[in-house]
Amino acid sequence: MNLDGTKCEITIASGPVIVNDEGKILLHRSPDTGKYQFTGGRLDDDFSPRANAKYRPAQDLGAEIELVAGVEPLIIQGEVGKGKRVVLIHYLARLSDRENPLRGEYKWCTLKEVRAMHAKGEMSSPNVLLATEFFLNSIRER
Repeated sequence: MNLDGTKCEITIASGPVIVNDEGKILLHRSPDTGKYQFTGGRLDDDFSPRANAKYRPAQDLGAEIELVAGVEPLIIQGEVGKGKRVVLIHYLARLSDRENPLRGEYKWCTLKEVRAMHAKGEMSSPNVLLATEFFLNSIRER
């Protein structure tokens, strides 16, 4: 409920920002929108945000991941329509040491490529660029 008494629908979603040793980010093309995004999705009653972030890559890409220890998640919130808000929780991650034959349409992107794709409207949401910049900067600072 908003302060003015109107109802507000809140969606909470989580997912990993998967980075490889070359500093590239893994994005997959949504079969629904045709735009690039992180793997992840809405929380349901079965998973915590952290568990959801680990589960969704297996579901979306067939990938096992490990969340990077010592890096706080990035939480982005915003309005997505009248009376609708979204809270996105991103975790820095890497593919596990096991062989990960990825499935679906995906690509590894540099920050420059993510910026170009964002400018062309090829991303599902502005959160992709924000989270990419945040986590690549946090890696450089470590």
